[in-house]
This record gives sequence, C-alpha cells and structure tokens, in this order.
Amino acid sequence: TGLADPAPILATFTQNWTISNNYRIDGVLCLVDCKHIAAHINEVRPEGTVNEAVQQIAFADRVLLNKLDLVDKGELGAVKTLIQEVNAFAELIECQQSRVPVDKLMDMNAFSMERFQEEIAEYDLEEDAAAEECTDEQCALPAHGHAQHDAPHGHDQHAAPAAA
Repeated sequence: TGLADPAPILATFTQNWTISNNYRIDGVLCLVDCKHIAAHINEVRPEGTVNEAVQQIAFADRVLLNKLDLVDKGELGAVKTLIQEVNAFAELIECQQSRVPVDKLMDMNAFSMERFQEEIAEYDLEEDAAAEECTDEQCALPAHGHAQHDAPHGHDQHAAPAAA
C-alpha cells in the first residue's frame, strides 16, 4: 500500500510478549516497483530521516520484483544490482501484477531477529567507515553525504557481494 519503515512493525511482533507468544514472523517480503525503485532508493532525504524504500529492502528475506513489463532487461539488471547492494541475502523473485506462487510467500521460516540485529550493526559500521574514506564526488551512497545522481557510483568495494 506504500512505503513504511518495517522496524517498528517487526518490533511489535518481537517485543510484545502477548503477540510473540501467539504469533511468529515467518519472513519479511518487500514488493518492489521495478520502474520506480531507483528513484526511491536514491531520494535525497533530510538528515536523520529514514529512507523507507532502503529499510524495506534491507529487512526483506524475499524481494518481489514487480512490474517487469515496464522495464527492459538492462533496467531489470540495474534494479537487481541496486537491490543487492542494499541486501545481498534476500531472494529476488520476478513477478508481474504481483502474481507470485504462494509457496514462495508462505512457510519461509526465514526471519531471525538476531541476524537482523547483527546485519544492521555491521551495515552501520561499514557505512560509517565508507563515509570517512569516500572522496568520490559522484558517489550516490546516501551515507556518504554526496549529492544523488543517476550515474553508477563506481564503489565496488562498498557493494555487497551478489547473491548466488
């Protein structure tokens, strides 16, 4: 229905005793509009605000790449690379009109709060270090504090390894 920071939603399920004893998070899904996701990820945000698109992708166990009919193969490849830079561990599932086999959405047993806490802490440390070292004026990584642009940022050393 739109963009929202998933962290408070996940916290509701993990920090409320009544809810956590009666429900579990099976996994986190993120539905991506392939035509417009790059603009959302690269959106310049005021300092101290959350980029919900990045947060949703970062927390996802599976990313549904939707609206494939609106992008060509080159654009789809660029979207996949961009998403893998944010979350190299999420499974990418291509779909059109949000049609996905239900077995890809249910019984995932993928969510681990411990994994997310470790990944978030590691990501924050890497971004802090990268921001201190970065001298590329064309860099588009938000944590580096540079102006955003459409060109590739050329920071392969900062990119997460591609998912197998």
